[in-house]
Amino acid sequence: MTKSETEGNVFVFSFCREGFEAIVNLSVIDQAYVLAKMADEILPQSVNSILNMMSTRARFNEHRGMEVWVVKLGPEFTEDALLKMADTDPQSAADLARLGENIYGDSSKKPTATIV
Repeated sequence: MTKSETEGNVFVFSFCREGFEAIVNLSVIDQAYVLAKMADEILPQSVNSILNMMSTRARFNEHRGMEVWVVKLGPEFTEDALLKMADTDPQSAADLARLGENIYGDSSKKPTATIV
């Protein structure tokens, strides 16, 4: 595995036609979970529980055309920067998310749906 393959963070994006619901840095969540487990401390939410919650919410809001995507991005991307992008240029943020793996929603929408 090369250095470029291990650098960066994994993010989950949850959005619909009406806009973004969440962008979460899963790498930070996973690191906090592992460190808490090693220290025998109370465990925070795991990556799996976050993905389950987002996909369940998407399933129950199917009428909104929800999409959930997981994508690995370079170290230059931060959660704050992605949230700002979702506010200022939501279509670009959706297109970026669709470069990843589809967890829920119509995966044929690479990148066709427009967020208004």
